Order: sequence, then structure tokens, then C-alpha cells
Amino acid sequence: MAQFEIGPHQVEIEDDVFLVRWRDNNPELGPLVQVYERLARFIAERGYALALFDLHLAGIPGNELRRYAGQWVRQQRPNTLVIASYGMSKPLRALMILINRALALFQGPGPALTALFSTESEARAWLAAQRTRLAAESAGNSSPIGRSD
Repeated sequence: MAQFEIGPHQVEIEDDVFLVRWRDNNPELGPLVQVYERLARFIAERGYALALFDLHLAGIPGNELRRYAGQWVRQQRPNTLVIASYGMSKPLRALMILINRALALFQGPGPALTALFSTESEARAWLAAQRTRLAAESAGNSSPIGRSD
């Protein structure tokens, strides 16, 4: 397992899991861009990524950060990325669900499968269930990954 920091955030790489422990309750764009750049390199190296975001200490992102993250995710190749987030407060989780649904309504489903969870163990179990299909798809198999909110 590799561990390193990007700004205030702790990143851990465990096989095909790219774990980010967000550690900033007043998030800034610079570290977010660096995290996503590193995640893009990880996807390029492996063909796919299971991203796990620990949001226990994350604050509510501003418009610029939400816009950047949303655009970055939508630019990814289909079936190369799944994202499980956990640990956010109930108000933040509700906000994220509303934002995700609104984006899907107006822009259609994005290329990445995403889901929100209360605990890390729930998120990891979901990622494990996605692993086989995602690995097969990145290897050239044409089976689609289902969508989940």
C-alpha cells in the first residue's frame, strides 16, 4: 500500500482502490485538482479505478469545486471509474444526492458510477461488488456497469 499527502488530504493506494481521506472543512480548488490529476494517472496505469472518498472531515464544497469535480468525472471514459463516498453529514449527503439527481436529469447519466454510504465498510463492500464488472470492462469486455444513486 502506498500513502502520500496532497495538500491537507491523505491518499492511500491499495491495489485497485484509490482512497482519499479529505481533511479540509474549507476546501480549496488547488488540492482537489491535484487529487484528480493523480487519480487520472492511476486510471491510465491500471485501466480503471475504484475510488473511495472518506468525507468525515470534508466541508461543503463551493460552486467552483463542485463544478470542477463534476466536469472532471464527466470527462472520464465510461466504465473506467466507480466512486464510493462515505462519512459525510446527513445534510451534505442530502445535498449531494439532490445535486447528482439534478445533473442526471439535465445532463443524462455520466460515465462514472457513483454511490454514497454511511460507513467505510458499506462503501468497500459496494466497491468489491463493482470490481469484477469494472475490471472486465477495462479489459475489453462489453458488459455495461449499472447505474446507482
